[in-house]
Amino acid sequence: MNDALFSAINDIERVAKKQRTCSEKTMKYLTQMEDEIKATRGKLAACATVAEKDELMKALHEKLVKLELPGQIASAQKDFYGSVSRLGKSVDKHFGTSSFASRETNLDAKLLDEVIANHLFREGQPDLGRTFCEEAGVSVSEELKQSFLDMHLVVTLAA
Repeated sequence: MNDALFSAINDIERVAKKQRTCSEKTMKYLTQMEDEIKATRGKLAACATVAEKDELMKALHEKLVKLELPGQIASAQKDFYGSVSRLGKSVDKHFGTSSFASRETNLDAKLLDEVIANHLFREGQPDLGRTFCEEAGVSVSEELKQSFLDMHLVVTLAA
């Protein structure tokens, strides 16, 4: 189990490094694209005719296509997602689902039902929460229900 844990930690570190690299590359490419757009925008302000503006926009488009920034971003993302996929396979290999699935758990069913009911009210689904409470035979305090309803009213009005 220790070897599996160390292996998983190493895999996680590799994914974290890929994520940092991917993020840095993406920011570099986006900054480069932004700089090109800003430069063209500055030149557009000085243009007197629509034809000049069209020519500048065409030049920007050609430059962005030539730089292939979206393709480079996609490549960096693909590389990162590949490492995430390999991490999942590594976790499956080292920890196998059988060790977790066959384990005996001592969950209090009533407590679990109360947690689910609270979650439903917290997520702004009072009708579903009431129905669940009735069917599961649990209750959530009216004060807690009202506080969740008030919270969702504020969130809805703010949006």
